[in-house]
Amino acid sequence: MSTLAKRYADAIFELMEKETDKSKEMVANEFLEIGNLYKKSTDIKKVFNNPTLKFDFKKNILSEIVKKASYKSLTIKSLNFILESNRFSFIPEIAIELSKLVDEALNRVNVTIISARELKKGLLSDPLISVKKEVESNLLGKKIIYKTEVDPSIIGGVIVKIGDKLYDFSVKNSLESIKSAIG
Repeated sequence: MSTLAKRYADAIFELMEKETDKSKEMVANEFLEIGNLYKKSTDIKKVFNNPTLKFDFKKNILSEIVKKASYKSLTIKSLNFILESNRFSFIPEIAIELSKLVDEALNRVNVTIISARELKKGLLSDPLISVKKEVESNLLGKKIIYKTEVDPSIIGGVIVKIGDKLYDFSVKNSLESIKSAIG
């Protein structure tokens, strides 16, 4: 992550100081939404990264996007400032940094469990239950938000992301370790 994105996220978070926890969460989610939209849409990137387009045109486009999504005024003001500063390409990074700050303030930790196949509810394997118990014992007092993802390329096992940390218990990782050990 860039230090620029971190500085913007810090500044936005300071503006959220008097907001409720729910409001902080909403602003962070709105930033994640617009960050994902920016990453996925080549048209939006073309508009906001085009130096020949006038600022007012870009601002009108942004205004239409946020109006349809009914964003909070703090989000809108922050997005306009970022656009005005010609830093809109940093939105995805700013969103991630802001989300981390809000999670920390709300005493939350995001845990993502990546498996090779879809995990079926009620049929969690013993190793996965062990992973969850281990995570919960190490993060006492924190609210843990679990997410699951599927990545067939890991072949088997799981990868656990806890905040910025990654624990790789995948078959793919094991095979790569064996391969490098053999030479």
